[in-house]
Amino acid sequence: MHLKNFLDYISNEKRYSIHTLTSYKSDLNQFFLFLNTEFNISEPNKVSFKMIRNWISHLLENGLKSVSVNRKISSIKSYFKFIEMSGYSNYNPTLKIISPKTSKRLPVFVEKNNIDNLLDNNFFNEDFEGRRDKLIIELFYFTGIRLSELLNILILDIDFKKTKLSRNELMQKMRNHNIISQVHYIPVTIHPYYKKIGYSLKELDTCKSYYNRCLSIPLYYDLTYEEQDYVIDSILNILH
Repeated sequence: MHLKNFLDYISNEKRYSIHTLTSYKSDLNQFFLFLNTEFNISEPNKVSFKMIRNWISHLLENGLKSVSVNRKISSIKSYFKFIEMSGYSNYNPTLKIISPKTSKRLPVFVEKNNIDNLLDNNFFNEDFEGRRDKLIIELFYFTGIRLSELLNILILDIDFKKTKLSRNELMQKMRNHNIISQVHYIPVTIHPYYKKIGYSLKELDTCKSYYNRCLSIPLYYDLTYEEQDYVIDSILNILH
């Protein structure tokens, strides 16, 4: 059935891993055994679409999951593509094969009482790492945020359109609470040298957007827990 030639091809030409080669070899040997047992066939040019469909039905009837069956179908499709390309057969019996549908896995979720126990029963330490970890869990659970979105949150990424506050208005209200904040990102186009050579902030929409929204708040290592809580609670009260 030219199995060795096929394995040499996907190993040397396709550079497939040893694990992939092992899987292909196992799938094809199982397929060849079925053909020989059921139809007494040992040549690839005698394999028909109906024979392959019978093999797929045989796998499903014996309890193999659709995901595993589809992997085996992928193996024989690659094999017969090689067989046709190499001239061992003038047609490909897998062209009409339709892979069985795979069932969608239901999402796994954390029940409300479990998340309440996690957040309310002093599971997290009161140090920086503990508060950080608790905040991460709260963001995941209460907002449905994705991991990639969480990782890309800026120091303070606030949608001022929803809060109806500009960055400068927020800074002023924070001053009223004796909280000093600063704008830590200054675009180079604002610096005098770049103004001389003709650069303008109006030409750089991304820089302008970050500049108008970016804000540094006083949260650093030397703050006490009480001071940290005061800063956080004050900002939450301002935004709400």
